[in-house]
Amino acid sequence: MRCHGRILLQYPNSDGKLLHTRREGSRRSLQNTRMPFIHQPIVMPEFGAGAWLQSPPLTKSKVRGMVVLVDFWDYCSVSSLHTLPYQRIWWERYRDHGLLIVGVHAPQFAFGHRQTYVEWAVEHYGLTYPILLDNAYQTWRAWSNHYWPAKYLVDQQGNLRYFHLGEGGYQDLESVIQLLLHEQSPALELPPLLQPLRPTDDPHAVCHQATPLRYFGYARGRIGNPEGYQPNEMMIYTMPDELMLDLPYLRGVWNCNGESVTLAGEEGELALRYRARGVSAVLGPPVDRDGEIALMQDGIALPLDAMGADVQREDGRMLVHIDIPRVYSLVANPHYGAHDLRLLVQNTGIAVYLMHFVSECLPAENIEKEAA
Repeated sequence: MRCHGRILLQYPNSDGKLLHTRREGSRRSLQNTRMPFIHQPIVMPEFGAGAWLQSPPLTKSKVRGMVVLVDFWDYCSVSSLHTLPYQRIWWERYRDHGLLIVGVHAPQFAFGHRQTYVEWAVEHYGLTYPILLDNAYQTWRAWSNHYWPAKYLVDQQGNLRYFHLGEGGYQDLESVIQLLLHEQSPALELPPLLQPLRPTDDPHAVCHQATPLRYFGYARGRIGNPEGYQPNEMMIYTMPDELMLDLPYLRGVWNCNGESVTLAGEEGELALRYRARGVSAVLGPPVDRDGEIALMQDGIALPLDAMGADVQREDGRMLVHIDIPRVYSLVANPHYGAHDLRLLVQNTGIAVYLMHFVSECLPAENIEKEAA
């Protein structure tokens, strides 16, 4: 999910002054907004039961005295992954000054409950701060959270002071981190705010409209085939001659469950006409072995200049090797555009959970030049 509104919970700090922030109304503009005064502090909820990675179990009493950034994430949420580079830098910048980051991993798919997969992700994405495996969603419910990612800032007294839902808002969030650290140590010298790491992170940028996130399980998904879903049953799908924009289509024998579509035949195809610069997908291998898919775009093998990070070229084919359920980078076009993407699925048992599409943004300075 990408969401740009955020609220700073306001009540007097140790100096009797109010904190206030900005609400981002759109990617085109920022408006200063003074949020309502909160007369009573909101105390952070307790962390629920679950395994901890890279830390002994933490409680709200144990983190008292630190500024705590609580990040609800899932290793197969592309939006969650987009926020991790900022958090790695904030951890390096501020952990010696009193910042603690706690990643609460709340899985959106059944396979995400498996600890070894989360451990792989923590190592793969270079996370070194404490991670709580919230497989029973106790912490998720205690914090009344509903989003991946969602970030909550707690001050040294254990009070919730700020939250942000979705991607974006990185400089606002970092500025509140610094403000809360300065409440404890006013003379603390801190670095300038981190500049946007990607053009899409610039709050003033204007982005092309991309194909929306597409889930493939019948619980949240939709396919374009007239046969539709038959929940928890195998279906034989044929590929129509004409494909509607932004809707996925299947060919072959597939089993449809609440979270994914899984190839039940020997080979199959997934087709989608999309609008974006980049495409990634959450894919899972067969139960007892690795799997493989081949990619075609606009009627030919995926061009070399459009290869995603997980694509390999073998004998003129563009292949993706699937070893564990995770996010796979499929397409990285040089520019935004409309394309016809085909996934040629090579192995029975390969599962497709979702596809995520990344737009291309015009930087703020370019917009100002065009306006002039």
